[in-house]
Amino acid sequence: MMTTKRQTKTSWAGRYLPLIIVIAILAAAGQTHAANPPVDEPPDVNPPPDHFRDPGTGPWTLVSDPATECNLDPDLLRRADREIGTSYVVVRYGQLCHEHVDGLRDRSEQVYSVTKTLGALTIGALIHQTRNRDQPLGEFDRVDRYLDRFSFHEDATIAHVLAMVAAASPSLDWGSKRFRYDTTGSHAINDLSDIVNTVVQQDTRYLGSNIGQFYNRHLAEPLGFEDQRWGLSDRSKSFATTWNATLRDMARVGLLMNNGGVWNGERLIDLDFLYNMTHAAFEDANTGYGYLTWLNDVDECAPKPIHRTYPHGLSEATDCMLPDGCDQTYDVGVFYAAGLGGQYIIVHRGLDMVIAVKDSGGQSGREPRRFWNALRPAVLAHDPLYYNDEDAFCEAYGNGHYAPDLKLWEDGR
Repeated sequence: MMTTKRQTKTSWAGRYLPLIIVIAILAAAGQTHAANPPVDEPPDVNPPPDHFRDPGTGPWTLVSDPATECNLDPDLLRRADREIGTSYVVVRYGQLCHEHVDGLRDRSEQVYSVTKTLGALTIGALIHQTRNRDQPLGEFDRVDRYLDRFSFHEDATIAHVLAMVAAASPSLDWGSKRFRYDTTGSHAINDLSDIVNTVVQQDTRYLGSNIGQFYNRHLAEPLGFEDQRWGLSDRSKSFATTWNATLRDMARVGLLMNNGGVWNGERLIDLDFLYNMTHAAFEDANTGYGYLTWLNDVDECAPKPIHRTYPHGLSEATDCMLPDGCDQTYDVGVFYAAGLGGQYIIVHRGLDMVIAVKDSGGQSGREPRRFWNALRPAVLAHDPLYYNDEDAFCEAYGNGHYAPDLKLWEDGR
């Protein structure tokens, strides 16, 4: 069994103060800390909160000073506005730190395949809400437990559907699975709506009588969405598309995932499910996809999701099967939702940061890298360790060996 190294929880001062003192001494002596011109003194860095934060069911409030409240340089954020060239928001430490709206206002609009990640969270919410019931939903349940008819592999589990291997795989044995992106949901993922409708029937008073009522009651309302709509019918939902949302509501989804499925002090998403959702499900099919959620696999200055141990329970992979290996200190791989036309929700757990973007025009894993390239200087300007050395930061953070703002989930993950 392969095991990756775990984080040891220390105070902020204990983690960084000695190194900051050394850096200050070297700077005073005329030494250089990095390839860039040295600064006279370390940047102003405020200790990040030691707990998860969110706005609850209330509205977002834009911070007045991103430098002191979010450790983000405001001038460099304005430069990022020009480089990104479209509407986006940045949430850090559970606060709305920066908002750039390209137009009059942040309107609720179709975000296309970002819906897929929202749909996966709905499954994770139902798993949590039925955990102590007579008929709990499980990610490893066979689909034929709930549906009499479906068009994909007869032995498929819910996990196979969520990972988009159920329809294309000639066999679900190790080494035989095939990933095929279910753009419109017609291959398999839209059948998840009927599974939800079946499961909620065991207690319609609490769970709701259909997927729409369940979603509203156990996800949308607790998150405090301000202006969103998932399709037009409560009885059936497309897991592929049809979610309309504002950037601020997209950011709530990202923060929920960043915070381990807990919102306003209440667990909304099953923890094991969320972990599997944000890590590779079946490496023999695709190392860059979890449960209806994309994983960073192209950005060398951002960590890649790697399971803590192998085999991890979903697949029989003995390691991460990534070309650069599986060594990591912190389990903080970047994951994201992506939709047609450049709609994105991107989560950097190691920085306690969520980026939501609309209408960038791009449609690939290179877009999250482009956004991160634009925003990274604003982060580095207030980084306690690598404030003057982007190359060293990318080497450490990109390989999972630096996570200055990581807050562990309930079970230490």
